[in-house]
Amino acid sequence: MYAALGIYPDIAYSVQILSKFSKNPREIHWKVIKWVFCYLKGIQDLWLTYGGAGKKLIGFADADSNMAKNCHAILRYAFIINSSVIFWSANHQELVTLSITESKYISII
Repeated sequence: MYAALGIYPDIAYSVQILSKFSKNPREIHWKVIKWVFCYLKGIQDLWLTYGGAGKKLIGFADADSNMAKNCHAILRYAFIINSSVIFWSANHQELVTLSITESKYISII
């Protein structure tokens, strides 16, 4: 489960399905478990890389200036490595703010 959640998210679905049969596994489940381990052994020397030698991580965060009716600002952030976006999100802030300055302050916390 640790490998599926923390290191190899590509096996998460297989591990989730196999965990349903952990109390009473059958022969087919053991075959799938062996397949997962063979897969992990085959990819242990592979990883994703972005760019060349100068790997630079840049992060951006901002809150929307449109406060709308409910006073929940929209928080957006993105993380970029060598001009490639690796993670981004946009959602409403949970806290109610009364000014843009307050929204921006909360977005960096």
